[in-house]
Amino acid sequence: GTYYVTAITPCFVTDTLVVTDCDQEIDNVNELNAFGDMLMPNPVTNSLRLVTGTAAEAWTISDSRGRIVAQGTFNGMNQIDIDTREYATGVYFLRLEGNDPRVLEFLKID
Repeated sequence: GTYYVTAITPCFVTDTLVVTDCDQEIDNVNELNAFGDMLMPNPVTNSLRLVTGTAAEAWTISDSRGRIVAQGTFNGMNQIDIDTREYATGVYFLRLEGNDPRVLEFLKID
């Protein structure tokens, strides 16, 4: 198939990757949303990295029942690492607050 690859550091570039005759499963595909945000790896086991493409001020993680499990601020940074070792297996929602509020979804696995 055809996949789009984006490099964030040291520079923001986009290219196309074509995979042919691949007998292996491809996992941990990290997707950019319309704002250029990325959660990786997704699914996550121990540590989740969030890279924001546009400015965000604060973040909140909620579980599938709407309970807040973590929150914090960016303090001028566009990247944070979140320790997920104590999270239960399941789907979580990461809400970014700022001029362009948005919600990202990730899966916690053991």
